[in-house]
Amino acid sequence: MFEDLLKTESSWEFFKNTALPVAVYGTGNGADKVFDEFERLDIPVYAVIASDGFVRKRTFRGFEVKSVSQLESEVGDFAVALAFASPLQSVIDNIKELSKRHKVLMPSVPVYESPVFNKTFLEKHIDEIRRAYSLLADSQSKKVFESILKFQITGELNYCFNCETEKNEAVSLLCLSDDESFLDLGAYRGDTVEEFVRNVNSYKKIVALEPDKKTFAKLEASCKALDSFTALNFAVWSENCVLNFGTGKGRGSCTNTHGTQTQAVCVDYITEKYFFNIS
Repeated sequence: MFEDLLKTESSWEFFKNTALPVAVYGTGNGADKVFDEFERLDIPVYAVIASDGFVRKRTFRGFEVKSVSQLESEVGDFAVALAFASPLQSVIDNIKELSKRHKVLMPSVPVYESPVFNKTFLEKHIDEIRRAYSLLADSQSKKVFESILKFQITGELNYCFNCETEKNEAVSLLCLSDDESFLDLGAYRGDTVEEFVRNVNSYKKIVALEPDKKTFAKLEASCKALDSFTALNFAVWSENCVLNFGTGKGRGSCTNTHGTQTQAVCVDYITEKYFFNIS
């Protein structure tokens, strides 16, 4: 399978070779990363698009943002580089409908400062990937692993849709007892904490870390009624130190040389101090 993937047309190769106008769908951090890679590969972008009803007068990377229907009226057919993700079913359904009319691929770009997952990356790490695959014991896990690898290379959305699992089924794999402690590293607004609480009758302790100050305030507000709950305005790192942390981007907040100085702690420190009470 792994060697076959190296012979398969990647999403980047498709956009490089297609005769269709290429439209980048999205205007966020993911779109910036797709644009950067397109520029590196000398892939021309024809337009930047957003969903009908979400378009307002604005520009992105020098392009006026157009609606999908506007671009359809202008050029008819085009290829779509999907550059954002969403858990909302309405958005997913909209993307599926768009895929019936146009070629839609989602190029794989890193959330933060990591290499792009392309054929070069796959070839460099193929032995490690093969070893990870060999550790999987059941057919479903292997199917998901294969599908995600194929998605990362090709950008074909069906590989994701074909290996979806209901959230309740995923949580059930953890076999949570009523005697758990939960450490949430990057707790955002407390959504995962709430999910944990819903799936147990009782628990020992919850410690949630969130470095973004604005998001941390929302975390405290959403979880203030919970028992045995501690919220810490810390980042997580390999050691206890102070990091420059870029805030104000919600889920997209990350280390940034121009960011605010933020206390960072390692997992060992948190578990010893808050779970095992080692001073």
